Amino acid sequence: MDPIIGISCFCNLGKRNTDEGPYYRIERHYIEPIIKCGGIPFIIPEFINESLSEKILNNIDGLVMSGGSGDSDKGDRIEVEGRPRTLRGQNKNRYIADSFLIKAALKRNMPLLGICRGMQMICETAGGKLNYKFLDEIDTGGVLHRQKSKGNIPTHTISLKEGSQLQKILGVSEVK
Repeated sequence: MDPIIGISCFCNLGKRNTDEGPYYRIERHYIEPIIKCGGIPFIIPEFINESLSEKILNNIDGLVMSGGSGDSDKGDRIEVEGRPRTLRGQNKNRYIADSFLIKAALKRNMPLLGICRGMQMICETAGGKLNYKFLDEIDTGGVLHRQKSKGNIPTHTISLKEGSQLQKILGVSEVK
């Protein structure tokens, strides 16, 4: 039987001063690789209900925590004076919903992949700390946090730790 892979999504609040209302959204580049690898993607809407999170995870084989923040609760950009908001500050409802899913997945030892924001959520939910002052403290070598290209267009090289699971799977030391 093909594995069912849950993918978290986020709620856009809709355009201001129009009839467009809130809607759930996830980009195709999360869905298509799952299909290509023989999986069945299952999009999980943003909701705040721990019991429902448990029920959903009972019916999937793996979970992808997506990136992107959607709209902030404040209806403005996710950055303030060039600094990213905290994950909770970007969208409180999404933070709570994602936390429920991650906790339930970790409790089950379910395969779990975090992409961008999703990886940060896994870190925080598992008790890790994020350093929001990193822009002041490290030399990024010219790599921009917010690239000018679309988010799914590779713009820089990433070095993989020799002997890491990802390096072993891909069989290379760098990816773009």
